[in-house]
Amino acid sequence: SKLLFQPPGRPSKLSRSAGKDTEIQYVWIKTARKSYIPSLYISKKHARYTILYSHGNAEDLGMIVDFLLDLSKLLHVNIMAYDYTGYGWSNDSDVIHSKMM
Repeated sequence: SKLLFQPPGRPSKLSRSAGKDTEIQYVWIKTARKSYIPSLYISKKHARYTILYSHGNAEDLGMIVDFLLDLSKLLHVNIMAYDYTGYGWSNDSDVIHSKMM
């Protein structure tokens, strides 16, 4: 299973700059197992569609946020993306606790 499950060693930094017609919202989602996973919603002004994006193995939201912003701009869509349990900030209880307060 270690060959398949290879989350990045340290969580990547999350960007806050999105551009003129775009907004990024970071949200913690509570899972069925009562843990929290980070997600982001890229809102493109006047977009008609939303893509639910599941990232690849060995990356987290911080590593792909610039790609997602470019994709949103190119396709003129909103994007909802999330980290899997064990990826990115999902296991950082200090970050989760401070964001939930």
